[in-house]
Amino acid sequence: MGRKNQHARVRVRQFFQILAILACLGVLAYAACILFLFPKKSPVPVQSEIASQSAVTSVTAVPEATAVESSRYPATAPADTSGFHAVLEGNTIQLDSSVSWESSDTAVATVDQNGVVTGVHQGKCEMQSGDFSVPVTVRHMEQKDGCTYVDGVLDTAASATNASVAMISLLFIVMAVLFGFFVYRRGASLAVATIAGCVGIVICLLIGLNWHPIYLSNSVWMWIIGAYILVASVAPVWILLQPRDYLSSFLLYAMMAIAAVGVIGAGLTGADAAHMDMPAFTGFYDNLAPTGTSLGYVFPALFVTIACGAISGFHSLVGSGTTAKQLDHERDAKPIAYGGMLIECALALVSLCAVSFIWTEYASGEIVTPTQVFATGISRMIASIPGLAGTQATVSSLLVLTVSVFCLTSLDTATRLARYMFQEFWLKPGQTYKEATGFKAILTNPVVATAITVVLGVGLGMTGYSKIWPLFGAANQLLAALALLAVCAWLGNIGKNNKMFYIPMIFMLIVTLTSLAQTISTQVGKITAGAATDWAPYAQAILGVLLFILAIVLAVEGCMTIFGKKKNTAAK
Repeated sequence: MGRKNQHARVRVRQFFQILAILACLGVLAYAACILFLFPKKSPVPVQSEIASQSAVTSVTAVPEATAVESSRYPATAPADTSGFHAVLEGNTIQLDSSVSWESSDTAVATVDQNGVVTGVHQGKCEMQSGDFSVPVTVRHMEQKDGCTYVDGVLDTAASATNASVAMISLLFIVMAVLFGFFVYRRGASLAVATIAGCVGIVICLLIGLNWHPIYLSNSVWMWIIGAYILVASVAPVWILLQPRDYLSSFLLYAMMAIAAVGVIGAGLTGADAAHMDMPAFTGFYDNLAPTGTSLGYVFPALFVTIACGAISGFHSLVGSGTTAKQLDHERDAKPIAYGGMLIECALALVSLCAVSFIWTEYASGEIVTPTQVFATGISRMIASIPGLAGTQATVSSLLVLTVSVFCLTSLDTATRLARYMFQEFWLKPGQTYKEATGFKAILTNPVVATAITVVLGVGLGMTGYSKIWPLFGAANQLLAALALLAVCAWLGNIGKNNKMFYIPMIFMLIVTLTSLAQTISTQVGKITAGAATDWAPYAQAILGVLLFILAIVLAVEGCMTIFGKKKNTAAK
């Protein structure tokens, strides 16, 4: 019986570790994608160095595409043919409507009776009106691997956001290393170092926003991120993780302060009456689906959504894997954990206000990327305050950069935690990697374990991230339920009260198992109907079934541990 229980505990431990590894890899891939793969649109029309001038009376642009250069050609004097107009494919420009125009090559550009020129295909042609002609250049713009190209040439103005994020992130890493070195190895005053660090943050932002010479593709950045987290997640905590997270907290406070000013200021000036028109309830089923994919019924979708202030299994790993190791005293755990929860809840409310402020565009699917929604909503609130109308673009950029910095902090934290779980999967309880032998000694080596984690995480971010993401919400919340179960069992075993865990533990198990059952049903339906166009439905169905079965087994064994302990105690 004892051997059977021991095997059961090993199974429970290994399942928990596998689930934890999946959660960490999901966070790693998600953070990396937010940094460089998700679009970061400007909240206002971009006016690049090739913006149109007086010859164009109006410009109609598709999203993220602006009309390009035009010489000074007075619309009222078509005889002046010294310059030319240029327009992107699919865009239009307005010529003088008082005369009749004809295109020399309709395959390149067309013009109607009102003088509206439409770019058709990359090339050059002329708009002719009697003896007069106006040269027109049609340019081709494309998004390729995270960069914007016009006629095959990198458009640095349109690609500036990613370059700024990269530059500020690099400077921030250097500053964090210097902070950690001087505070922990040279005994510098924490107060002085903090002031210097805050000044350094401002300097990093100013440099990154105004000077960002590094323009690389998303694929290259992903591999650079992989190299960074490989080093960062095996480096001592004091040299990078702790000082970087400490300095990042000041960015969070600044972002929260800006958001509070926006929410309160927009409310006091009456802007909320015109913009905050989000309905309180849209139905029990998500028919809106602004991202293109319905979330299904409000239960369980509401409780498995990854959002600020939500219960999270990944945070339970952070609390045990990194936060606990940085506490001076156990009594510090409560104010840190509870305070963090309150800040997360405040951020959740602010995020809700941001969505509400741009609800029309969000509901129509025009603005749906989380970072973009948050930055656009808050920046518009700030801009609606009298006297701050011209700050929208700057505030939006700062908010995007702040979110990106926090994604950077999640990268090596998630990698470090996944490495812990991967190492422990191969080791016996209480055994260290130094005591392992054979192939286990290789797999549990910190560098090797980290390299495997990095390759899996970056590879997932570059290839199959979206394929299994629908499972991540349920897997993460299932991990949270199991964390509650583990703490409940531990408290019961040491004879302390654990009844406060019963309701949230059971509720989260029901929520996540329901979500997994729905996912399995949906994916199996796609497979049987022949609608599976790639491997995603098969992967989600198989992983969903495994998670569901193993979760049931773990829940049963956990309950036997909790309630079996009570029966044994009562019998004695």
